[in-house]
Amino acid sequence: MVALALVPHKWQGGGDVVELVGNEAWTLELRGRLPVTAAEPRAAGLPLRELGGRVEVGLLVLAMEGLGSSRLPGPRLSYHEALWRVGVVLDDVPGWLGLACDLDRALVGALGRMLIRYPVRRARIGREDDGEAWTLRVRAGGATLALRATPGDEVPPALRPRPLVVGRAGRWHRVPWREDPAAWRRAASIEVLEDGLSARTLGAAVEWDEEAVAHRGRIHRCGLATRWRPATEP
Repeated sequence: MVALALVPHKWQGGGDVVELVGNEAWTLELRGRLPVTAAEPRAAGLPLRELGGRVEVGLLVLAMEGLGSSRLPGPRLSYHEALWRVGVVLDDVPGWLGLACDLDRALVGALGRMLIRYPVRRARIGREDDGEAWTLRVRAGGATLALRATPGDEVPPALRPRPLVVGRAGRWHRVPWREDPAAWRRAASIEVLEDGLSARTLGAAVEWDEEAVAHRGRIHRCGLATRWRPATEP
């Protein structure tokens, strides 16, 4: 198996971590809502971030290019990913709980499971261009999410990533995560073509927002997952 060269260094606002850096060739950042009854068992006691009686959902679908250590030369990994998250409150701060990470390369999946502690699922992920529109398909576990995103002219603000945790009650891990904003980012209208995957993944169908954010060339920075527990835990 190919091994990444991993080097610890100081992460802003934290201690020694390992930083991996890659280029998101394209990214679609979707939001939606999920019934509280579906999210509660998966949150395992973490406070949910509810909006209008439903729980916030975030889905990142992206094509990563050249992910590897920021400090040493070595192998670089390129792959497609879909990261499913629900909104939670982490020590009084809005955050995300990662519930499934769909990946289309077995090696990346093994590393993601071991180093980042992601709940990995093997998937097929692709994007087709139809003029200015993007048609995305994510297929995993026998179900599919297919949608069409049409970027417009509006340039949304670059938002700071929220804290991300993965795991289960009593054994949470936090994933260090930063982003260098893409020079090209646009608000995109969304048309859902097929969605059996959100219910398969989250326990109920997601009501997707009609608008998402599309990026080209965002720089992704993440680190090895570290143990975390809520400040309220003894």
